[in-house]
Amino acid sequence: KVKELQQFKKETITVNTSLEAKNRELEKMGKEANAAKATLEEKVKELQQFKKETITVNTSLEAKNRELEKMGKEANAAKATLEEKVKELQQFK
Repeated sequence: KVKELQQFKKETITVNTSLEAKNRELEKMGKEANAAKATLEEKVKELQQFKKETITVNTSLEAKNRELEKMGKEANAAKATLEEKVKELQQFK
């Protein structure tokens, strides 16, 4: 009986040692996973900020394009008016 109990004690110690090693390994993996999560969360924040800035720039560029298109139309209208005036003046000449 004593031998059985001694054997059981040895096996229990072996199992406990193995479980403690596994726990340390899992704790290390948990820390690494948390560090990776923090890094990814930071990257997500950076990308969200970049997206906001990109939307702002795009909106600004679209407004500028509309303004330039309007100026182009006005310039074309002024050109047409000037060409008409030139024709009138050439006829007068």
